[in-house]
Amino acid sequence: MSTNCIKFTNKKIVPFKEQKSSFILNNQKSRDLEIHHVDGCVITNGIRCDWMVIDTESGKEIYIELKGTDLNHAFEQLKETIRKLTKDQKKIKSALIICTRSPMSSSEIQIMQKSIFQTHKAKLYVKTSEYRENIEKLIA
Repeated sequence: MSTNCIKFTNKKIVPFKEQKSSFILNNQKSRDLEIHHVDGCVITNGIRCDWMVIDTESGKEIYIELKGTDLNHAFEQLKETIRKLTKDQKKIKSALIICTRSPMSSSEIQIMQKSIFQTHKAKLYVKTSEYRENIEKLIA
């Protein structure tokens, strides 16, 4: 893995963008973060999500997949990346799918949320682009 795959930041605004999907992580308290570029850098083969963020103080992990509309594939990408990269299987983490639009019903998303929490201890958030969230909510 190249050292270019991991960046360190404490910026108040941390943007993630890919094609038409974007996510902005608000870091108003300037927490120290590790930003891992997973897709094609940390993991180069197989399915994987786009980004992983680690809050260095708490060790909490946030997995991010920026997607068009294929939520099933995004879900599989998150699960596989968590399986490969998590440092602690038992610690609760966050997984985000940021999509251009959600073709799934809320009940289908709820099934995905329950499944990934049971198998990977991840809280799944499915949001449409351009989504903003405070890091404190995601690492709570």
